[in-house]
Amino acid sequence: MVTAALCLSIALMPMAVDAIPYTLDPEHLSVLRETLDEVGEFQQPYPALVDVTNPEDGTVDAAVDVSAGQLDDGTPVIVIEDDGAEDIARFLVLETEWQGLPAGTLLHGAGPNMAVVTHADDDASGLRAQGMLGFLDLLMAAPTLLDLDPTALALQLALKEVTGRVADDLPEFLDAFTASTAGEPVDETTLKRWQGRLPDTLLALWQRDGLARYLEDRLMLVNPDRYDAMLPPLLAGSALEGVDTFHVYGVTAFGQLFVCGENTAVEIVIDPYSGQVGMNPSMLAATDAEERSARLRFLLTMLEVKHLDLTDEHGHSVYATTRDRVGALARDEVYAPGPAGLVDGWESNLIRQNMFTSLEPMRTSSGRPEAP
Repeated sequence: MVTAALCLSIALMPMAVDAIPYTLDPEHLSVLRETLDEVGEFQQPYPALVDVTNPEDGTVDAAVDVSAGQLDDGTPVIVIEDDGAEDIARFLVLETEWQGLPAGTLLHGAGPNMAVVTHADDDASGLRAQGMLGFLDLLMAAPTLLDLDPTALALQLALKEVTGRVADDLPEFLDAFTASTAGEPVDETTLKRWQGRLPDTLLALWQRDGLARYLEDRLMLVNPDRYDAMLPPLLAGSALEGVDTFHVYGVTAFGQLFVCGENTAVEIVIDPYSGQVGMNPSMLAATDAEERSARLRFLLTMLEVKHLDLTDEHGHSVYATTRDRVGALARDEVYAPGPAGLVDGWESNLIRQNMFTSLEPMRTSSGRPEAP
C-alpha cells in the first residue's frame, strides 16, 4: 500500500504516435483530489468485472487504494493501486500537464518503468483501467450529509469491509444502543404489519423505545408508512429504482433519509435536498432477514455523532449552533435549508421545520429534485 506524498522517480516508456492517451475527465479528477484533501489516503471497494470484454461473466469484490504523490520533478500525481485482478496494479493520474501529456492522463507500470495508458484495443492496461474506474462513480455517489461531511464516505467503506463480523447478539446491541430522547410508542398492530419486511433489529428498537431519537438527537426513527409517498420521486432514475421495495426508517436532524430494502440493503442514505442517493451497489444483492438485521446493528453501532453533524467555518457544530438559535427539534421536525436553499452560508440560516413541509416539493415532483 502507498502513503501520502509518495515521491516517485519514473522512466516513461515510448508511446505509439497514433495512440490516444486514456484521461480522466475534469469532474472525476476533481472528486479524487477533493476526497484526498478531505480524508487523506483512502480505500474504495467496487465490483470489478471478471472480464471487461464480457460483462455477463459477472463481478468480484475488489478495492482501490488511493493516495497523493509526486514525481521527482515535483509534478503532482494521484496514486491508485488496484487489486481487481490476480495481481495488484499501480496507476498514476497526472494532476497537471507533464511532458506534453494533459492533466488526467493515466500511467501504468511496475517499478520505475511506466507507460501511458491508451485506448488501443490491444492495451491490456487500458482494458483494466476501464473496469477499475467505475469506482469513481461510487465515490461521487457516496452519501455526504448535505454533501459536506466526508466521514459518511469513511463510514460506507467501513461497512463494506466489516459487515458480517458484527456479533449476532441483539440483547447486547440493545444494551449498548440507547435512546437520547424517548419517542412515541409503536403499537402491536404496526409492529406486526412490518414484521418480516423490516429488520428485526429495527422492530426491537421500536418495541423498546418507540420512535425515539438517538446519538444526541441527531437521528430519529420514523414510521415508514408516512414517508413511502416521498420515495418514488427520489429513487426515479437512480440505481435503486425497481430493485426492491424500499422504506424510510430514519431521518437525521438535517433531513437526510436512512432507507432499507425489504430484501436488500439497509445502508442507503438519501439527501432529498440535492437528490443524492448514496449506497454501495455490492449491497443490493438479496440477503436473508438475519443478515439484514445484523447489518443494521453494525451500521447503528458504527454511527457516531460526528457522522450526523457538520462544522461551520469556525469549527463549531452546525447542529448545536442551530439548536441554540432556533430551539430543539420537536416530533417530525428537522433543521432544513431556508427559502433560499443550499446557497453560500446556508448552514447559518437553517430553519426548524416540519419534515413533511420541508419535503413538500418531493411529494408533487414527478422526478428527482435538481441538485442546487
